[in-house]
Amino acid sequence: MRRANGAILGILLASVAVPAFAADMPVKAPAPVAPPPDWSGVYSGVAAGGAWGHQNFNLPSSINNLFGTDTTRILNGSPVLIQPDFDLAGACGFNGCNRFNTSGFIGGGFAGVQKQWGNWVVGLEGSWDWTSMKKSISATRSDLEDVTRFVPTTPFTIPAQTVTVPGQTAPVTVTTNPTGVQVLSVVLNTGIAPGTVIPAGTAFPVILSNGSAPAGGAPNATTQIVTLRTDHNITVGAGGSVTLQQTLTGNVTVNGVTLASIIATNPGTGQGTATIAATPITIPAQTVNLPIPRETTVTATVTRSVAAETKVDQIVDLRGKWGYANTFLGPNWLIYFTGGAAIAHVERTLALTQTVSVAGDGSRTNTFTSTTGDTRLGWVVGGGFDWKMTPNVILGVLYRHHDFPKGTVSFADNSGDNGRAVSFGANRAHVDSVQGRLSWLFPIQ
Repeated sequence: MRRANGAILGILLASVAVPAFAADMPVKAPAPVAPPPDWSGVYSGVAAGGAWGHQNFNLPSSINNLFGTDTTRILNGSPVLIQPDFDLAGACGFNGCNRFNTSGFIGGGFAGVQKQWGNWVVGLEGSWDWTSMKKSISATRSDLEDVTRFVPTTPFTIPAQTVTVPGQTAPVTVTTNPTGVQVLSVVLNTGIAPGTVIPAGTAFPVILSNGSAPAGGAPNATTQIVTLRTDHNITVGAGGSVTLQQTLTGNVTVNGVTLASIIATNPGTGQGTATIAATPITIPAQTVNLPIPRETTVTATVTRSVAAETKVDQIVDLRGKWGYANTFLGPNWLIYFTGGAAIAHVERTLALTQTVSVAGDGSRTNTFTSTTGDTRLGWVVGGGFDWKMTPNVILGVLYRHHDFPKGTVSFADNSGDNGRAVSFGANRAHVDSVQGRLSWLFPIQ
């Protein structure tokens, strides 16, 4: 019994002594928990990726007086075809000229500063990107149209008319040449019975005298005997007289004009009067071409061509940044949203060509070419996530949507043809992009 009690007492003493001993033994401390990554700091890096977007133009249905014609061209003595208005909607409306869908590479650099409070991260970031986003379109269309054509002359027609010259009496000078005159001689007392027909070819001697020789006298210096021979049958008149007419070599002139059938028996020059009866004169119709340009209308083939290109070459952002760290993805991840102001530089090229041609008449071609660029202020929103590969090296992905508001686009002619300008109405640009990013974080407390 005593032995049993001693055993129980030993057990009790042991149970008391063991905890006391254990309490005096050294205990190993648990491993410390690592603090979550801190995203506070200044960072910079590079980014590259792809971008896509579109631009919308409010196109006018036509461009009036695009290819003018100066007065010198109309008055240079050659036919001129006048260019009609440029039907821009008809030339390329079917091909969607008013919408440019662009795409290309986007890449550049960025820098920013951010601060973390608990799980929240707030920062400010700026970026500068170059892009290869561009789109080109072209279209050609031909139509038959009525166009204006200037010809160098204007026909003027004088109608036919009759003019009556009234009768008048005028003094004349008569000059006879005795060496050759037409002689009309009346032979009296031929001794041939009246009514007798003298056959053609009968010869009669006739004395020509200047009036000083005695009648019937012998020929002398002032008289001449000529023989008149009938060339047709002559009937003897009353008293046995006949009238003989014959043309000798020579002429008779009146006021310098040679006349026929003039009776002259005395040589020399004399004065007299001539009576001219009223005479109607008919002037036929005639057309005179005056050197005055005249406008006409012709049917011509009008061919219009449009070539246009637009590209966004630079985009600059200044954005706020709001993020959340230590998410379900893990302690090294940061998810954030971003937004702010953006600036883009957009360059555009426009080429218009119009040819007017008329079969068998020729053609006229005019061109308009221009390149213009402008800087647009807009806004940007987006979101992304970053992963700390090391405490300083960060990999990330960022999506952004840029919107640049409407504005007028003007093209000044560079072709030297007429120095005109073409303006389009509202133009709006949108750009979306996704980039991979690599940056280095410089921590700050």
